[in-house]
Amino acid sequence: MWIGRYPEGPSIKVDLDNIVSLKDVRFQGNAVRGARHILSFDAGFEKGRLALLKEVLIGAFNIPKHHPKATGVIDHVLNFTNEKDSVSFRNYQIFREAVNKDKDKLDLYEIGPRFIMNINCILDGVMSG
Repeated sequence: MWIGRYPEGPSIKVDLDNIVSLKDVRFQGNAVRGARHILSFDAGFEKGRLALLKEVLIGAFNIPKHHPKATGVIDHVLNFTNEKDSVSFRNYQIFREAVNKDKDKLDLYEIGPRFIMNINCILDGVMSG
């Protein structure tokens, strides 16, 4: 998979491994169409090439706040976790349960898909050297 920031770059080629699709596992949950999500990164994305990958992933997966097709609802979390030389991707639904009138209980349920990204190469421009 190629991920890049247009028009100035950079672009990153990643290999996807251990892909688990929605059909392979019966994930519970559902995301509202047009809903926004939260991007979650662990502390490993603060230095080196993972910091660059974080910026490119934010550009690729972030939904602008006032996008015309996006609703004001935030109902899921896209999680990126550093695992040695690879990055794990998980998709979680935010489940709110009313405990009482003033308090809600929040839980996360994995709704898939999930995969592991291995960085293959990083280029200065958009898919060019």
